Order: sequence, then C-alpha cells, then structure tokens
Amino acid sequence: MWPESPVWLVRMGRRNEAMQSIRRLYGNPDTIRHDGLLAQIEESTAKEEETNNNSNGTKGDIYVECFRAANRHRTLICMFIYMCQYLSGLVFVLGYQSYYYQLAGFSPRKSFLLSMLNNVSMFVANICSWFLLSTLGRRPLIVWGQLCGAASLLIIAGCSMLETRAGYLGAISFIFVWGFTYQLTLGTAAWTVVGEIPTLRLRSPTQGLSNMALCISQWAVGFVFPYLFNPDSANLQGKVGFIFGATSFVGFVVVYFYLPETKNKTPIELDAIFDKGARGECDRGHAGPATSSTGTARV
Repeated sequence: MWPESPVWLVRMGRRNEAMQSIRRLYGNPDTIRHDGLLAQIEESTAKEEETNNNSNGTKGDIYVECFRAANRHRTLICMFIYMCQYLSGLVFVLGYQSYYYQLAGFSPRKSFLLSMLNNVSMFVANICSWFLLSTLGRRPLIVWGQLCGAASLLIIAGCSMLETRAGYLGAISFIFVWGFTYQLTLGTAAWTVVGEIPTLRLRSPTQGLSNMALCISQWAVGFVFPYLFNPDSANLQGKVGFIFGATSFVGFVVVYFYLPETKNKTPIELDAIFDKGARGECDRGHAGPATSSTGTARV
C-alpha cells in the first residue's frame, strides 16, 4: 500500500504517522535525515499557514489564492511552461512530420520509417534528460532548450522556402535536431519544474490550472495548425517554423527572466526566493536575472 503524503499528515497534526511515511518513502536514514526532513515540512507548513492567515484576514477560494500576490508568479510561470510545450512546435513534429516528409517527396513507407526513427531518437533523449536534470538542473535545460528549439524551427522554415531536394533534406535533419533537443530539455523538465515550484498547500490547484492551460493551448494550436500547414489552405508547410520559432523565442525570453532554479531547493528556500519577487526585490535593470551565490535566479 502506498504511504500517505507526509505533508498532508503534518497538516492534519499526525506527526508520528508523518515520520512513518517519510521512513517508508525515503528508506535508509543514511541517505537523508528523516527528522530533518520532517522539521522542514513542519516549518514550511507553519509558514504557509501564517501567510494565509495574514492575507487580509480572508481565505477565499483556493484557486483564487493561486493568483494572489504571494503566489501569482508561481502560478503563472507554471501555466506558461506547460503552454510552451505546444507553442514550441510539438504538433508539427509529432503530429505532422510524416505528412511533411511525403510533401517533401518521400514515399509513405519511408516517411513512416523516418517518423519512427525520430520518435526513437526522442525516446533516447528522454532517458538522457533524467541524468541532466540531476546534474545541470532544471533552469538551464528549459531556458537554453527553448532557444535551441527556436533556432532549429527557424532553420527548418528557411530550408523549406528553398523548395529543393537539398532544402527539404536540411529541414528534415533539423526536425530530428528539434525532436532530440525538445525531449532532452523542455519535454521532460517541464513536468518536474511544475511539480516543484508551487507551495506545498497550493501544489494541487496550481498543477490543475497548469494542466488547464496546457489543454487550452493544445486545443488552440491543434485547431489552427491544419489551416496553416495544409496545401489546400495557407500552404505554409515547413514554413510554419517561422511562427513556432517566434513563439519559442518568446518562451525563451520569459523563462530566462522569470524561471528560478529549483534543483536541490527545499520548499522553504523556494518560498524565500518567490517572497523576494513578491516584495519587488528583483533587480530588473540587468540584462539577465539577478542570481544569488548559489546561482538561483532571483525572481
């Protein structure tokens, strides 16, 4: 039987059960101090309750609270990161790559094989990202992944404009580059970051709102894309890379300035980072986000 969340147990005042849950979840005490982790959860939970009680004396709806000053940045960046997945050209590569290969002159059989090869490449990239998340962190993968994705999409669009065999081969090559880069960075790191950024108490509603933003962006892009891509409509084909390259670059700029590093950060440390942003202590005069001595973006 899966153990109950120690955070929920602490909120319910069931401290002993919370310790038992921590022991089951984390195993060997030589790897992580169980009592220290429980103390962190208790401190973070107490701080969240104090903040909530001091919010003009009103509690209100929990979803409304996600957009109050103390939590607004956390909620919006989580929603935006999820939206970036479909604003970065995912529908084009995963949904229409085989069709694009056929428009480029490949047979249906070869187009299908190329699609499967790209999917295998993305699967390998996903596995590689597990190790990069633990070494490089979340912020570098998402920030520079967005920039690399934007560059790849613009190259795809430029090659498609040539409408030659060499141009199409160049575009297909960078479709593979985009797929590998996406799954190595944003495609994996987004799910991790959105699970770490919200406060413990608002994690569920924040993730719910983020998923709602993901579904809306998925529907909007999925609805508009065929009219942009298909030969019997706007007939942009690979030139849709100009559109998604631009939206990916916008995503790069936003996450560069507003996404902090969450790797190895406790809930208390993340609370402190976002509290500074809520009080307006971020230095907006620099070209990039200000950083602390640990390299975390000040927000």
